[in-house]
Amino acid sequence: LPVVVWSYPLGGPLTKEQETALEVEMAAAHIAIQAGAHIVKIKPPTAMVDKDEQALFDKQGVPHDTLTERVRLLKRFGALFGRRKLIFSGMDLRDEAAVLREVAELQLGGGDGDIVGRNMFRRPWKESTELGQKILAIILASTQRAFTSPEELVAYALRDAHAGDVLFDLKKRLNV
Repeated sequence: LPVVVWSYPLGGPLTKEQETALEVEMAAAHIAIQAGAHIVKIKPPTAMVDKDEQALFDKQGVPHDTLTERVRLLKRFGALFGRRKLIFSGMDLRDEAAVLREVAELQLGGGDGDIVGRNMFRRPWKESTELGQKILAIILASTQRAFTSPEELVAYALRDAHAGDVLFDLKKRLNV
């Protein structure tokens, strides 16, 4: 039976900003996996890093400035070198460009999912379904080739956004 754990560090000695710091999210994922989780849901890690961790990252030349780089680190060290699935909790309601960028960054970093509920359901139906089509296009495009930036992935994924229906294309690919 697969076990899903929502691993959100909260309170105690942590400030609100520290709750999503990279090393805190790594520990949250790792502890959930040690407890038996197959899939771990965590918050996307912020750029905040403890000063000791920052010095270590700098000394070792470990890239961690972008969300994509932080997700790669989480997949490697927090998720047992990718042997466990990491899905990321959604963000506060944001504009479409911010949602698409985060989805692209999580995909490029190797994230296994992004919860985007409130960014879908708090929009009018037409706008919500169009955003869903774009998110699906980004996820599909991320499997087709390597990309060097989230902007490149989004641009590639949406190049045909107005030319056809992504779901129709997916059904065609799956022979449904």
